[in-house]
Amino acid sequence: LRYPACVSSVKEFTEENFKEVIDDASVNAKDVKKIFFCSGKIYYELMERKAQLNNHDSAFIRIEQLYPFPQKQVDAILAKYKNAKEFAWVQEEPENMCPWTFILKTFRSVHLEFIGRKESASPATGYAKFHHEQSEAILHKVFGETKPADNKSKEKATTK
Repeated sequence: LRYPACVSSVKEFTEENFKEVIDDASVNAKDVKKIFFCSGKIYYELMERKAQLNNHDSAFIRIEQLYPFPQKQVDAILAKYKNAKEFAWVQEEPENMCPWTFILKTFRSVHLEFIGRKESASPATGYAKFHHEQSEAILHKVFGETKPADNKSKEKATTK
């Protein structure tokens, strides 16, 4: 990952263990109404936007190991968020690619909504401008932000 915030300290490598699931340490569990699960670079984009919006009712849980799926760790984290009513998986890749299809058949604790790019034959648009627009559409969907009406952006991010 080339995202500037994606760094680990020496201590994390020498004194700590790998974590299959990483909880959102930036929230108070009783304030959380929405839980978003993700993996990879999109986590950093979500946390950056969360800070910009001063959002305190959403938790972002990082699934760092997809297989074998860490069900016990996920269930332990979910138990903390008793007021959460909305759950989603967020990914920057198209719906028919990457972890979503695996998560859909494996993750059984709660019903997950999908937030990401619509299905595609290619993992990328091929145009930086469209990629950025689609990434913004995903962030808008996650945070419920309103954005200017734009005919092109209607299918940029999909929800199921």
